[in-house]
Amino acid sequence: MPLQFKNSPLSYYKRIFAIIQLCLSFSLMIWCLFQPFVGEYFNLKTRMLPYEYVLGAQKTNGNNVLLFQNMNENDRELMKTDYHKILKYSQRSFFKKIYDGIIYFAFEVPPFELAWIFFSIVIAILILLQKEGSKSLSWLLPIIAIGLVVDDFQSDQKINSSSDLILFPTEKQLIDEGYIQNFQHVNWMEQKNQLTQGWQNYLIDKWSSPQDENRLEKAEFNFNVARLKLFHEEPFQNWIKPKNEKLSLILIVLFMFWNILFALVIFDFSKKGKILTFRST
Repeated sequence: MPLQFKNSPLSYYKRIFAIIQLCLSFSLMIWCLFQPFVGEYFNLKTRMLPYEYVLGAQKTNGNNVLLFQNMNENDRELMKTDYHKILKYSQRSFFKKIYDGIIYFAFEVPPFELAWIFFSIVIAILILLQKEGSKSLSWLLPIIAIGLVVDDFQSDQKINSSSDLILFPTEKQLIDEGYIQNFQHVNWMEQKNQLTQGWQNYLIDKWSSPQDENRLEKAEFNFNVARLKLFHEEPFQNWIKPKNEKLSLILIVLFMFWNILFALVIFDFSKKGKILTFRST
């Protein structure tokens, strides 16, 4: 059985790379479309926790019910209203979430990311169908990827910080103001214990009075009340949308590497792609 060269319509490796590209682009598209079920869901649950703590909805915070009842009536109603607004939004119908996901995908996803998803799907399908010119089109993806990375570097809007971050002290502040004594970088467990103790000392000093029976409990309650008041002043749409965080360096490197590798594998630098095949005599 002598060896013979034969024109290869589409090699095994090119087919595999095209399928992987399809999977990656469809995965990213589904991730964007299902933001109301993932990223937005996480934001909602995170925002609801301090409300449930202050309102005494959590089983472990029975004393907070009494503390909440002793608050100013206007503050109580304000926090109840805000909580029920979030709760109602989180319980909207499945089809409304699907619609919101489509709107997010169409208008909130960065343009270069949309372009990469669209052309990845189109080019991969054209390659699998062996359409003329599809291999040359594969170089469009690294170009779009470069645009996406440059746009990410130039964008300064990316993360909308939560309004309550101003209430949280930094590690340096806890050390400088004496809430942590003899801080040592021994191991992560010891650091965690020291930071927890420093955080509790800070709460007791700043958010409670000497007359309180359980100063730490009252301090935690007062601190969360202050957070909810800041939440009330923050527009709903500022925090409910999934945050478009800047790409990490490792993600950028992997993203660029894959797109260039894909184009190199798919593009045929020779006029005729050939593979070795067996022919029986």
